[in-house]
Amino acid sequence: MKISTSPAHSSKTGFTLIEVLVISGLTVIIMLSTVSLFMTFLISQARITQKQQLKNAGNSALKQMTQVLREAKSINPCNPASSNSIMFTDINNRTGSYQRSIFDNGNYGINYSTQDGSNFITSQDMNIISFTSNCYTSQESQLVKITFVLQNPRIQGPSNEPLNQEFGVNIQLRN
Repeated sequence: MKISTSPAHSSKTGFTLIEVLVISGLTVIIMLSTVSLFMTFLISQARITQKQQLKNAGNSALKQMTQVLREAKSINPCNPASSNSIMFTDINNRTGSYQRSIFDNGNYGINYSTQDGSNFITSQDMNIISFTSNCYTSQESQLVKITFVLQNPRIQGPSNEPLNQEFGVNIQLRN
């Protein structure tokens, strides 16, 4: 008995080269799209986190200044020559000041000085672009307006410039 092996009866298994190339190409496109979306998400989250850190640092500095200055007996930012600093006398008759000073790394920060010593209330990673104080006095009260621009040089904004945010507060003396 003879078994014939004709091409019509042979069975094929496996994929052709064209099918493998098409599937490989589609897989690569899907993987690249997924990785691209994931990277965009991570970069976006990092920017949001850094913006929030900048905002928290500025709000923390404002809160510290507000607490000290609101309880002060007197504030003297009315000297036009010293609009970059605020001199005050606290309820214990100790003098102090807030002023824009330079860190060792070249960034500027807000320095809090009293007779007991001094320290910065902003991080060395941040940079104070401007710091101004203005006072408004009447017979009944004294109001101080403090504004500063805080910058994080490590964060790049939409136009590849460092991210800046302006902070300001109006403080009315209680004493």
